[in-house]
Amino acid sequence: MDNSQRNCPLDSDQRNAAEHAASRLLQNNLRYFIGKPYSLEQARELIQYANKIGMWTITTNILGFPYEKADSIKATIDFAKHSGTDFACFFLLVPQPTSEVYQYFKKEGLLDIDNFLDTGNISSEEFEKINYILNDAGCNTLYFSKEELKKIQKSAYRSFIIHRALTYLFNPLRLIRKVHSREDFFYVLKLLRRGASVFYRTLNPFNIKSGDFFYADTKKQLQE
Repeated sequence: MDNSQRNCPLDSDQRNAAEHAASRLLQNNLRYFIGKPYSLEQARELIQYANKIGMWTITTNILGFPYEKADSIKATIDFAKHSGTDFACFFLLVPQPTSEVYQYFKKEGLLDIDNFLDTGNISSEEFEKINYILNDAGCNTLYFSKEELKKIQKSAYRSFIIHRALTYLFNPLRLIRKVHSREDFFYVLKLLRRGASVFYRTLNPFNIKSGDFFYADTKKQLQE
């Protein structure tokens, strides 16, 4: 092979293969992709230690990354269930224009609002469209539609709440050990009430934004 052949740019098939390989790399290293270099085992140990010394624990889980497949989402949900956390929140990813992950959505043709942001004059209709995109839950990915992700999110909440409720039922000492004061007792009641409330909202057949599952009560109070 001469130098001209060695230095020539990749053809379309090679570029597609390289992009596919990069996509698989990001899928297989999702935690690195989102800037979480520590292992899940480390996270689990921290949660269990916090539980041991009587702290209340809660985890935040994000679903719907551009290259995320069903097995990765299932692994996230399973980790939340078996990590020992008292409660888990599941949010759908909404890529903001200034974020790194937005560039991946843009590259894959999943989301592109640059044309709205590049112009100095944005009409009220365009502003409403941007607001809807950035505030509505989730975004289409390579493997799931926004509607499918919302169903997965509801299922994640239901699965976690049922699992944790059974954990408390068969091992009530798990909760009792953390109650050291009147405030702790009322926090347990609040936790149980919030879990029941979130579970009820997941049964709503209409699409709900991510934050509405966990922060609906707070939003209601602010509006009053």
